[in-house]
Amino acid sequence: MNEPLFGEQKPRAYLVGFLFTGILLVGCLVCIVISIVFSVKSSLPQHLASTLLIVLTAIHLAILFKWYRRGDLDPKFKFLLFFSVFIVVLACVSDQIYVWVPFPGVLSKCSGNNLYQPKSQTCITIQNWLDCSKEGYCLLFFGNPITSGKCLNCSTFNVIPEL
Repeated sequence: MNEPLFGEQKPRAYLVGFLFTGILLVGCLVCIVISIVFSVKSSLPQHLASTLLIVLTAIHLAILFKWYRRGDLDPKFKFLLFFSVFIVVLACVSDQIYVWVPFPGVLSKCSGNNLYQPKSQTCITIQNWLDCSKEGYCLLFFGNPITSGKCLNCSTFNVIPEL
């Protein structure tokens, strides 16, 4: 006797839909708040860019769900809803990784013509550092483990020179 008439949703399916929507909404709001706080705290606009991505994708998802609930969206496009949910979750996860995983202080750990190597946590001395920005120049590293490097004109030779 509990069977719905005329293609209506069962109450259980309706509640499951609201549960997942609520979880997604709370997760998005947490990500948005954390991104805004970290953006203000660190003065980095990148956090606001990721927040904007989450907000716009969530608005897109809400519009699709509204159309689907009203019956305006053809059921064959239901995959768009699942794909949009996946994109929102992926954007929230990448935003949280970006906010919480510390970036190594590359510029602050080395001075002068040095390059920071995060794996060994050492500074590599680079000779002719400014030449590397010229066309045809390349950066060659030396040592095992790498301890130094040099910028050379790579367009003038075919074989790496012995230094």
